Amino acid sequence: QIEEHPRSLKQWSELFTNHGFSIINVTKDPGPTYHRQHSFLKKIKIRIHHLLNALPLGATYQFNFLLKK
Repeated sequence: QIEEHPRSLKQWSELFTNHGFSIINVTKDPGPTYHRQHSFLKKIKIRIHHLLNALPLGATYQFNFLLKK
């Protein structure tokens, strides 16, 4: 990603609603799937991601929005 603009849950919600979308549902990004063939370091990163995903929705890094125009 050349340029990334992190936004909070509130900022994303306002962006979508200001552009005419209705928010049907918001969930956390579940993150990568764990596979046995991953390297040890990759397995650690996935475990850390899953632990961080236990945080409340507003404190997560990525969101999945289901929108309706």
